[in-house]
Parts: sequence; C-alpha cells; structure tokens
Amino acid sequence: MLGGNGSYSYTDLKSDISDPKPSWNININPNIGYFIKDQLAIGSYTSFNFGKNSDGFFLNLGPFVRYYFLETDKKINYFTELSFAYSVYFKKNNKNISTHGYNIKPGMIYFLNNTVALEASLKYYYGKAPDSNNLISKGLIFGIGLQIHLEKNNN
Repeated sequence: MLGGNGSYSYTDLKSDISDPKPSWNININPNIGYFIKDQLAIGSYTSFNFGKNSDGFFLNLGPFVRYYFLETDKKINYFTELSFAYSVYFKKNNKNISTHGYNIKPGMIYFLNNTVALEASLKYYYGKAPDSNNLISKGLIFGIGLQIHLEKNNN
C-alpha cells in the first residue's frame, strides 16, 4: 500500500505557561504499508503541518496499523487506523519541541479500479511534550487522499 492524503485541520496548543493557541493547518501525509494478512496492514507515515497563527511547523513520524472491515473484493470499504506519533515542532525562534502521542483515524475508501482508491478520513490526534511545560497538541483532521494497493486480491 502506497499513498497519502492532504488535509486541513484545527489545532489547539496548550501549555502550563501560556493560554490556548488555536491554529488552522494544511497537512501533507504520505504513507507506505504492507498487508500482513487480508484486511490488516502495518506501515509508517510522515506528516508535514504548516499553519496560520502558528510560530513554526510540525514534522510527524510513526508506525500505523490499519484494518479494513469488509472483504477485499468490495468497491467501497471502511477502515480504522491507529498510529503512534513522534513529532517535532520546529519553532521560528529555534526552540524546537518534541512530542509523542497517538492518532485514531476512521475512514472510507472507494476503489476506482483494482489497485487505485480514493480515501476520506477523520483523524483525532493527541500529543504531549512533558519536558516543555506540559505542551499539549490535540485536534481533528479531515483528510482526502489516494492509496495504491499494489496487489489487491479479487477472489
């Protein structure tokens, strides 16, 4: 599985020493995965987030597990994806902050042919940087993307 999505998100940054700081973001999210059995894939992703009202940008990396609910011969399928997120927030003032957290992403996929599919998803993410005044980043991301399933099996 090879692909990714682009998305628009709302982020809420909070810490012990500052007021909440909302930000609107554009996200680019490539991924690569391998089906260890029908309907179950593992892989890794990268995410680049650039935002308005933000004083920097996020780079996210992590592994994921994705499960498809319907059989592989279906044109429309539903999935849920769980992932771990290691993030670095590159601030303009050169004080980068590392966070770790998790993502939960349910979605729907529509196969245009046997291998290429359009994807729509809604991801909830939560990240925390305990060494940096308990900075917490959380929010929802609606994404639309493209996935290529290199060997989709139609039995």
